[in-house]
Amino acid sequence: MNNLSLYLKPGTKIGSRSPTYTIEKTTQELIYLRSEPNAKNANGTLRLIPAIVVIDLLKAISEKKMSTDEINRKRDDNESEKLFQKLKLDHDPFILGYESTIKAICEYCINNPLSHLVNTKSQNLPKPFLLLAGISGTGKTRFVREQARSSCPAGTINYALIPVRPDWHEPSDLLGYVSRIGGTHYVATPFLQFMAAAWRDAVQPAAGYVLKDSSHITPFWACLDEMNLAPVEQYFADYLSVLETRQWDQQGYTSEAIFAPSALLKSEAPQVISKLRADLGFTDAAWDGLWAYFLQHGMPLPPNLIVAGTVNMDETTHGFSRKVIDRAFSIDFGEFFPNEFNDYFEPKLQAITLSFPLDSRIASPTELAEVQADSDGQKSIQFLKQINQKLAGSPFSLAFRALNELLLMLKCFSPPDESALYAVWDDFLMAKLLPRLEGDEDKLSNKEGNILTQLQALLSAQFQGHTTRPDLFNTQNDVPPQIEFRSLKKLIWMSERLERDRFTCFWP
Repeated sequence: MNNLSLYLKPGTKIGSRSPTYTIEKTTQELIYLRSEPNAKNANGTLRLIPAIVVIDLLKAISEKKMSTDEINRKRDDNESEKLFQKLKLDHDPFILGYESTIKAICEYCINNPLSHLVNTKSQNLPKPFLLLAGISGTGKTRFVREQARSSCPAGTINYALIPVRPDWHEPSDLLGYVSRIGGTHYVATPFLQFMAAAWRDAVQPAAGYVLKDSSHITPFWACLDEMNLAPVEQYFADYLSVLETRQWDQQGYTSEAIFAPSALLKSEAPQVISKLRADLGFTDAAWDGLWAYFLQHGMPLPPNLIVAGTVNMDETTHGFSRKVIDRAFSIDFGEFFPNEFNDYFEPKLQAITLSFPLDSRIASPTELAEVQADSDGQKSIQFLKQINQKLAGSPFSLAFRALNELLLMLKCFSPPDESALYAVWDDFLMAKLLPRLEGDEDKLSNKEGNILTQLQALLSAQFQGHTTRPDLFNTQNDVPPQIEFRSLKKLIWMSERLERDRFTCFWP
């Protein structure tokens, strides 16, 4: 859901011809406008426009499916009644009776340089768990905050900064615990409260465990700042395990419970559960059904929760096991979002708005039918087989999870041509394979020789004829910029580090 309130602010004048309208307020559901006072109405006329209609029309305009002129009703042939049908939208055509007002709003948004709807593309992530690695000060935490803000509806807080403490050693540090001090109660942590808020946004009020349409669900970004100050495998164990149980299918979304209030408090007095319900924000009667579901089944991972851990690799931090790396989408921040000093005041690149995953598993080639560059996934499967051949005899071989996540990336980014397909492969290697590779010359060798050298040769041959590839995570004037192959550049850097220090790893 895009945030119209970022620029349709109270007091904004809409329209250049009489009557003009002034924005009174903009909510997630409605845009409130009031016309100028006139002889018939001294206070002006209040007009309400559904926000989703404007959002959908702006999206169609930005994708060149229509122009603003098509919003105007052609009173002689009523063609505008077919506009929603043409765009495959299920809005009531009656709203087009306000065509001049809607057109004026759309034109204002398009001409507004702060518009997040027209100038920012949105991309579903293949995973809801990110590791943002890089030297201190590159903007990792700020990136998470700005990602949350770019998709935040009015009145919603969809960002939480959770500073990780070095003394965290068990899941209760993140998910809370039972305390007997001052009477029995459950200590709800900020992370647990944030998950509860994500669930309230994801479900339909007064409908129990019934999700909204995914286009109406807001991404909730939890930033675990300095995530590896404590051993991630210890305090994050419950999340890492439940993460693998997420499932999207025709029946909706499910996952195992990450938090089970009834199991933790079953022997306690009812008021302990009541206080926990209040602490998590479910006291309103509209959440009776959802809270009853949590008491019976536990609280699953919210479908719209994105956890982004910022990490630095120095003498004060802990390393990552392959258990953590395999479950994350690792981003070398300096490579994906470089700090160009010359562009400090006027950035040339704009990060694409990222959203929560809508898939957790590719179970059939038919799910990839719309991927023009690899419509059955076979090219990607063969590519991964070649990679695994180079990893044979080492502890770094890839398994089914890696293949599934490559296919998820294929579906998410839907590359239209060979160059874009290579970009998906390149970013997969950067996010999923190279973070696994670490060690000395013996560990990084097999009977065929140095693994890093073998991978460089394979990729150079595979990407031959393509000196650059499109950037999948940034735009420049609404067009993907062309960049070098990230994985080849990283392999060269890792090889040089191995030769110099007799040890290497992915992390900067």
